[in-house]
Amino acid sequence: MPAPRVTVLMPVYNGAEYLEEAVESILRQTYSNFDFLIIDDASGDGTAGLLKKIAAGEKRTRIITNPVRKQLAAALNQGIESAGGKYIAMMNCDDISLPGRIERQVEFLKTHPDIDVCGTWYERFNGIKERVDLETEHEKIKTLLFRTCPVCHPSVMFRKEALERSGLRYCEEFNFAEDFEFWTRLVEKCHFANVPEVLLRYRIHANQTVVRYEQNHMAKVDAIRERQLRRLVSNPTDEQMLLHLELCRGGFRRQGENYFEDIRNWLELLRNSNKQKGIYPQDEFSQMLKDWEKQLAYSFYFVRKKYSPAVLLDFLRNKNKPWDKIRPIYLIKFAVKCLIAWTPFAGKRQLSERNKRRDKNAIND
Repeated sequence: MPAPRVTVLMPVYNGAEYLEEAVESILRQTYSNFDFLIIDDASGDGTAGLLKKIAAGEKRTRIITNPVRKQLAAALNQGIESAGGKYIAMMNCDDISLPGRIERQVEFLKTHPDIDVCGTWYERFNGIKERVDLETEHEKIKTLLFRTCPVCHPSVMFRKEALERSGLRYCEEFNFAEDFEFWTRLVEKCHFANVPEVLLRYRIHANQTVVRYEQNHMAKVDAIRERQLRRLVSNPTDEQMLLHLELCRGGFRRQGENYFEDIRNWLELLRNSNKQKGIYPQDEFSQMLKDWEKQLAYSFYFVRKKYSPAVLLDFLRNKNKPWDKIRPIYLIKFAVKCLIAWTPFAGKRQLSERNKRRDKNAIND
């Protein structure tokens, strides 16, 4: 019997809650020449029973059960070694693949022989509904990996031959962010793309790994960003590293009138460093920095706790203003907030608030 063209790989650990829905979304694909490899990583809930029932009714399903938990990165590597398909499609045990996903990705890889790793756009759901459109071209994906993860892991399909040729696998030291870390190395040896269609529904829920282990996840992500920065900037100072990581996270330690000038100077340093080292395509890297500055400017000026005329003046001096993404009504509101903070009324209001706090403290005493 010929080997299946596609192996769908799905690790699972205590994933019984949404498992049947995820499995059904694969078994109902319009493309049928696949086998479904599920790695049960020593689950302790009802996962094993559900998988036994699923395997009994579906010949394309193959179950590997680990007696001791290996964790996600090791389970993914185990699945890659066991996969027999020409292509390997990733899947999460709590997500939903749309019916035409595998067929569309197989067709994409057949018609794009230069692409080795193919993701898709996706939709977040469960209490929210948000479509996520990702960059589609290799150069832009590679550039964004400098600071973020522009590839949705459970939407990915690999050429197995490309993985073997690269000699790379998931790093077990980066569990909780193993996909982001893997992409930063694999992109140097393989070509990436994202199909510009929503082919996966990505479930948001309280038991997700990134939610349950948020601190571990962010620590690993920061470690990846730090490593990426050190490739580009030789011996960054502690202050530079702190600034870079907080900008990647989208937060700000301070909101003084000169702070955004520091941000602009840092982005310019990154642009010049890449121009010298050529790690990323220069045009794409410069555009990424420009877009990033606009995103940061929006957060810095429009999503803040305190406004003042100085903030307005600093905004007007900003050469790369994010006006193209902001409706005029919000610009007007921003200007009014800054000016109101300067009025006698604002001063009286602040004094009144201080008096209220003083009276409250007196009562508590």
